[in-house]
Amino acid sequence: VLPVAFVVGVLAALLFRWSGSIWPGVVLHGVNNATALPVPLLFALAGA
Repeated sequence: VLPVAFVVGVLAALLFRWSGSIWPGVVLHGVNNATALPVPLLFALAGA
């Protein structure tokens, strides 16, 4: 969990530096949160 949070944080910071706006980082955070539930659920359903 912590390495993923670190990478998302670095990417959000890079997006901020590149765009000058926090909104791309907000979108990245939302996408990360949106995948936080379905991905483990799919692995569980697949029997992994």
